[in-house]
Amino acid sequence: MGRATARRDLKGEALSKLRERLFLIVGMLAVVLGTAAAPAAAATPAPASAEATSAVWPKITVKEVAAGSITPASACSIVKYGYRGTVMCEAIGLEIEWSAGRFEYFDISTNRSIWHVWPNSGGWKVMPGNGSADHIFDAYWAGTSRVVCVSNNSNGSVWCSTDPPTSASWGSWWRKY
Repeated sequence: MGRATARRDLKGEALSKLRERLFLIVGMLAVVLGTAAAPAAAATPAPASAEATSAVWPKITVKEVAAGSITPASACSIVKYGYRGTVMCEAIGLEIEWSAGRFEYFDISTNRSIWHVWPNSGGWKVMPGNGSADHIFDAYWAGTSRVVCVSNNSNGSVWCSTDPPTSASWGSWWRKY
């Protein structure tokens, strides 16, 4: 395959990912707008510190990474930081630089469990709390804690887990919207 063909293939794959991301965002927007019209008691608010204090910390770099070609119900092999894993090809993983040189990668396994890996981690680790998802949705600082959020295609919900600085591991999953 020549360079021009490879570039066209990458461009087509990037456009496909953009369309998929746009579809996901529009679906979530519909869910959020529907939730906003519901009584306040029906909504489950995020922790108050999640948005309010995030401006204190440096902006993190989030890079969407496609695991492989899109084939329904397919498994793709991926190597991150020297560790091989199997992920759902349809999932959108995130590579995150939390701070200068501190990288972490999150992705979804074929059974919809959430996994992550980082340099010198010894291999892929399943996220605690038995979470399941279709895509890694977001990652950000909330005060001094790291937060990663995942989305669920079946109902458009977004769930998050927090890694507080006083804990050795990620916490349980809480519904953001």
